[in-house]
Amino acid sequence: MNIRNVEFDFDILRAADADRFQQAVNEMQAAAAAVPKAAGLGAIIRANCAAIDNFLAGVLGDDYDQRLGLDTENLREMKAVYQDVLNAVTAAQKEFEGFGVAQTVAGVDVKARAAAAAKTAAASLPKPAEPLDWLDPTAAADGAVAEPLHFRSAPETHAAPAQQAAPAPDFSHMNRAQRRAYIKSLTGRK
Repeated sequence: MNIRNVEFDFDILRAADADRFQQAVNEMQAAAAAVPKAAGLGAIIRANCAAIDNFLAGVLGDDYDQRLGLDTENLREMKAVYQDVLNAVTAAQKEFEGFGVAQTVAGVDVKARAAAAAKTAAASLPKPAEPLDWLDPTAAADGAVAEPLHFRSAPETHAAPAQQAAPAPDFSHMNRAQRRAYIKSLTGRK
């Protein structure tokens, strides 16, 4: 896979890489659910960056950030590379769909099953949690000054106190390895 003119040893059409990709997706979904909703802006950005960092490290390798010269605490940069990876995976999916004649094994349409699985996986890919409502486009369209950045309100939870989730960790007091370890622990991986 080529991301920003850097070649990575990853091909979504290679079975082992597809497994790595699926594991990274599972971990990102768990991390997205654990993003602190009522924390400060820095904590929300760090949590989102940690989730994307873990995903990219799982797909591209632990040294991806050094190879790309990426600041892993800059959400804008992280989201851009994340989107580049998703675009490359989507292109590979289209290539797979364009292989032509469906191959069958013991009467099973392998291509159709693989295409269905790829579509299901693509639909399940999480977008990084959007921590902010950006400028209000309706205010800007009316010529008024756009509202400043503000936090989205967290959805109300009606769980019993015994079922409340443990508070999210403070990512500002964690190093990168600790953030990755926390995210992996959300899916039970060590």
